[in-house]
Order: sequence, then structure tokens, then C-alpha cells
Amino acid sequence: MNTTMENKISDSKKNILVTLADKNYLDFAKQLFSSIYFNSGWQGDYMLLAYEIPEDDLKWFIDKGILVKRCKPLAEKLAGRWSPVILSNFYLFTEEFKKWNKIIFFDADLIVNCSLDVFLDTNKMSALGNFSYPSFKQTKLKHFFKFYKLRQASQLRDLKVFGRNLPILSSGFFIIDTDIITNQTFEDLKQLFYKYQNDVGGIDELVLSMYFAGQWDSLSPIYCLHHNHLIDYQIKLNGIKSVTTHFISHQKSLDYCGSIYNTWKNNLNKADLIDLNNRLDPVAIWSRSDMKKNYYRLIMRTMPIRLRLLLNKISGMFGIILKKLLPSLYYFLIKFKNKI
Repeated sequence: MNTTMENKISDSKKNILVTLADKNYLDFAKQLFSSIYFNSGWQGDYMLLAYEIPEDDLKWFIDKGILVKRCKPLAEKLAGRWSPVILSNFYLFTEEFKKWNKIIFFDADLIVNCSLDVFLDTNKMSALGNFSYPSFKQTKLKHFFKFYKLRQASQLRDLKVFGRNLPILSSGFFIIDTDIITNQTFEDLKQLFYKYQNDVGGIDELVLSMYFAGQWDSLSPIYCLHHNHLIDYQIKLNGIKSVTTHFISHQKSLDYCGSIYNTWKNNLNKADLIDLNNRLDPVAIWSRSDMKKNYYRLIMRTMPIRLRLLLNKISGMFGIILKKLLPSLYYFLIKFKNKI
């Protein structure tokens, strides 16, 4: 079966699930597609956005019936450690993708655990917010400007136009209703990118957040557990369900997350068994109410570490004054913090 973007057009208005990879992330993409196939019961199309991948390495995906779009580089380099490969998700906003109804985009280092149909009622765009852990505090435009020290006149105008508190989305997981795509969207995204190209890492998140300001809905963090962040804070995840699990692979080695690595490896080992002519039922279907219950459970699990961090902040900022004025309260808080 020869299934490339150029020589196969899917049935009108199907949904499509897409990931992005370069030659270093081929196993990640295979694992992701395997977890989707065996766990989600996905009935739509599959696609790989391929960034500078040799043709021989694309054959596996093509033979599996996975659509392949070869992405031309949109930049030679980006600021910091970031690779231009991340910009390839801008291609999702070209008019050729209006062949489909809904687009679900996942980073390649995700694991899908159950049905994805809960996302198909998206209007316009839904995405994970760019959250900090373990507080789940939303990153905002002012944080980007402060961290990257953005001071150019045109950039400061953007800060004024969009507002300091504009929420930033996560480009690792989003859903698009293709009605939001126009014949100008792709070019507009590129022009916005050029304004920040030399100053910002993770620039795809900034550009998408600004361009689609006010047009996207924020998904609960429970829809995509950032596993290694939670492991960093020793938060126990047993009994907590999520639609997807995100292992942020550039930060830690795969075996850092213990049992999650075993799941990842098992999915990769099964990838050769993918048969898109024989679709499977989902292993589980979790409703939004199920996810809400799991979110509350997660919040309860994070409360001790959040309280500990708050006490650290209090003792650091006001500890000297508190110790002098109310030493008994100061020592009580220190003991309480150490017991959490």
C-alpha cells in the first residue's frame, strides 16, 4: 500500500490524527500510533508530518497506511535548544487540511490510553494550557516576555494588543475544527513567527497562542498527564486515569518513569501489528465526568507538595520577621513542612 499525502485523498470530512517527527523520533511516532491503534479505537486517518526523514525510513509508515506529509523547513534554526522541526505543525493550518473535519495533533512522545472521541465535539480549537507543575498555574504572555526579555517595539505593541494575561497553550496536544482555517492562516502564522524567530524558544506555542487568542478552549490537565513532571515531585499516580500520558522526552531518559517506560516499550514492540484495515474497539471510553473525578483526585494528590512549596515561600520571604515576632509559629510551620 502506497499512502502518501500526495497520492491519496481520504474520504470527505473524515477526522485525522497527526504527529510530527524527524529522524530522531521515528520510534516515538511508531509507539504513539501503536497506542492509538490498540487503545483508542480511532476510526479516522493517521498522519505523520515528516521533517527531513530519509525515504527509506518513511516506508514503514506508508506500508501501514499512515499518511505522510513531507514538511519543508520553515527556518534554519531557532533560539536556544529548539529545533525548527517544531514549526512543522503550522502546516496543519494550510487549506489542504480542510479535507478533514477535525484534526487531533499529538507530540510523538505521548501515550494514548483510551478512546479519543471525547475531543470530537471541539468547536474552533481546544488545547492543553501551558501549565506549571505541580500548581497547574497557567502560563501567560507576560511570563514569555519576562523570561525571554522581549523588548522590541513591535513585540511590546503585541503585548499591549493581546494583553499581559493572555493564556499560552501547549503545542503538544491540540484539536482543530478545520473551519477555522482560511487561505491566509498559514502565511499569517509564518509572519508572526518571523517577528520572534531570533528571541524565543518554544516559539510555536507563542505564535499559536497569539494568533488564536480568544478562539481556543483550555483542556483540563487530566486529559494529558505530564508524567515526568509529576514524578519529579514524587506525586503518586496509581489509580489516576488520563486520556493520554506525556513523557517529555527531551528532559529525561525514557527509563526515568519506571512502569510508563514498560508501557511505552510494549506499545513500540506491537507497532508492526498495526492493521488499519482491521480497526479495533477502544479499551476504554472515559466521559468528561470520569475525567473530572480523576482531576479532583489528582489535585488532592498534589496538595501536600503544593502546601510544602507555599511554606517554603513563606519561610523564605517572611521567615526572619516571623521568627523574630512569632518564634513559636515559625518553628511550628517548619516542623509541619518537614512532616508533609
